Amino acid sequence: MNEKRMNVWLILGALLIVAAVALVACGGQATPAPTTPPKAKPVSPTQPPPPKATEAPTMSFAQYLDQAMDAAKAGDAEKAKEMLNGALQAAENDADKALVNELLDDVEKGNLDEVAED
Repeated sequence: MNEKRMNVWLILGALLIVAAVALVACGGQATPAPTTPPKAKPVSPTQPPPPKATEAPTMSFAQYLDQAMDAAKAGDAEKAKEMLNGALQAAENDADKALVNELLDDVEKGNLDEVAED
């Protein structure tokens, strides 16, 4: 029994010495655990990229038509065509789409006066 007590005291003494050495090594101050920011989830190369959203028209149908008419009056066929394509995307019904397609045909044929009048 005496021998078991001796072993317990030796182990406790050794732990006390280790704790004292550790305390001296860190200057008596507790050191916080190192923190690292969370890592970003890696994207696997086999995963396809997310689909791109189609761009919504930035102007209304009427605004596109007004811009197209102004461009046609100025003789700028490219700008008129660009604005009419925007109007086609912003069109909400078949009648508007048909009108824009007629105007695009006029621009393609070089009839900018027809576009400016409509």
